Amino acid sequence: MEPASVLAYWLADIGADGNPGRQAAARWFQGGQAVDEEIRTCFGEWVEKALAGGLNVWAANPRGRLALVLLLDQFPRNLYRGCAEAFSGDPRALELTWEALERHEDRELSPTERYFLYMPLEHAEDPEAQAEAVRRFRGLAEEQQPSSFFSGGLDWALRHQKTIERFGHFPARNAALGRETSPTERAFLEEHPAGF
Repeated sequence: MEPASVLAYWLADIGADGNPGRQAAARWFQGGQAVDEEIRTCFGEWVEKALAGGLNVWAANPRGRLALVLLLDQFPRNLYRGCAEAFSGDPRALELTWEALERHEDRELSPTERYFLYMPLEHAEDPEAQAEAVRRFRGLAEEQQPSSFFSGGLDWALRHQKTIERFGHFPARNAALGRETSPTERAFLEEHPAGF
């Protein structure tokens, strides 16, 4: 398996304007059993290697690093939906993203590639990472306007940040991570089923 295989799968069906087609949007944001099984069949072994600390050589260049981030940040959410393991790659993915930003590697990526490089910031239960996510997604939205995809990315980043500011963590993860859900969090989740 090469990083290009991960990128070819995840970034298929992208228009010339950088907006996802219906297939890409469904794969990214709707998921479901068929997508989960496809990722398990095609990439499950590689996700396991990445989660075990392997594939470090992939991070030697920006697109290889992005492929590794996808294996750690996006794919576990499909493979382990509803379980603690869904978030097990988040710390390493976040570290890889911070390193990419320090090295300005994101400048070598397309807007859609940057979108997914920045996702570990948005997924982090950390105010500093959330602030950086908003900054990066705002930059993408301004650069790509009037794209509804990239402006929507900023909207989601702001929602994630607001949730972390309010609770310090994502209440939607409580059950999977064995955390208690307070009455305030329960009311929030009833009002915001997506958790944001």
